[in-house]
Amino acid sequence: MEKQDYKELTSKLISENSDIKSKLEIIWDAVRNHPNDMELGKVIRNMFWDVRDISHDRQLDLFD
Repeated sequence: MEKQDYKELTSKLISENSDIKSKLEIIWDAVRNHPNDMELGKVIRNMFWDVRDISHDRQLDLFD
């Protein structure tokens, strides 16, 4: 690998790491704010479906 390839890979990994950290902080806040398992489950499911709705066309889920 060339030096530039390493720089690009490092940049990509730093960006992914930052994204994962922010998602984990949101989950930790949800756990702290919703001690009830059912409430917490609802919050986590809503977060999952919100992200999935943005990234996928729900119509295609019918055939998966």
